[in-house]
Amino acid sequence: MVLTNKVIGPTTSKTALSMAFMLLLLNLSCQQGKDATNETLQTKASTTLDSSIINDSNLFYFEFKILNMRSQMSIDSIDDALEQIDGLLGHKSDLETSTCQVYADSFSQHKSVINAIEKAGYKMENIFTMAGPGLTCDIAPEDSNALKRDLEISSLATSISMFKEEFNSNIDKVRIVSLPNPACLSCVEGQRFINDLFDHEFSSENRLMGFTVWVSINGWGTLKDARRLAPEITDSRMYNFWDPNMLLGKLYKTPLDLDKGYLGAWDVYLIYKAGVKWQGDVPPAPTFWMHKLGDDESGVKTDLFLDEGIFKTQVREALMTTQVP
Repeated sequence: MVLTNKVIGPTTSKTALSMAFMLLLLNLSCQQGKDATNETLQTKASTTLDSSIINDSNLFYFEFKILNMRSQMSIDSIDDALEQIDGLLGHKSDLETSTCQVYADSFSQHKSVINAIEKAGYKMENIFTMAGPGLTCDIAPEDSNALKRDLEISSLATSISMFKEEFNSNIDKVRIVSLPNPACLSCVEGQRFINDLFDHEFSSENRLMGFTVWVSINGWGTLKDARRLAPEITDSRMYNFWDPNMLLGKLYKTPLDLDKGYLGAWDVYLIYKAGVKWQGDVPPAPTFWMHKLGDDESGVKTDLFLDEGIFKTQVREALMTTQVP
């Protein structure tokens, strides 16, 4: 079963974007490594939600619909369970709407909240609301001239055949495939690393091709976001694609051995040596790959987390086995 939720940024309405809950990892933060946890807020949760809590943009907000909340006794039971969790600043349960609102100082507290409510014997609806710092962001291009460039982005909205054709037409080259979400800072930083490989490390290497597939995750990350950032890619050896429905990302679950419940591949960086051909419906397994995902959600190994030095070495090794055209 796929759990989903609604996610919003600190300045938007709490009825905004819908996306897959399992993909909401800490690496979505727009704060570039800044820990959103405020050490002064490590207190037991209060059932009082005053304006200082509700309007604090540094806090994370969760709202759950409880399916079997039927009496004041239910509310008392849920409140007792939540009051035992460190890092919660406030919570409130409402019998009329069967909802529970929680404010926390860390995104990771959502797991503790879910576990506490379930341990108390209550079931939650699969759809819930979440808000907090860094869950959505508009990332500005590093290159001020990028906004002036008009870069073609080929759409994979209904079919991935165009990507497959380009991939196979460059079978005599080493191919780097990346799947960034244009609203995810972690993804954009990963893509900028790939851009830098082409611009500097392998600037004159004609045996290398790049395939950037900008991925939207249930509406999180838009074509507008992709058009704002894609022009940072100036190398003619690199293709740009737009995958609004995660068609390619879902196909990559199999060769990357992602958990079955995971929505699809994103924030991944793949290397294919020359000679690897895509045959059939599923993409071939990469020669080497790394990621910036959370292993507790996706099932990927932590030793594959993107290391720029290792990735560069693997690109060089793939090129060493590739003949000059």
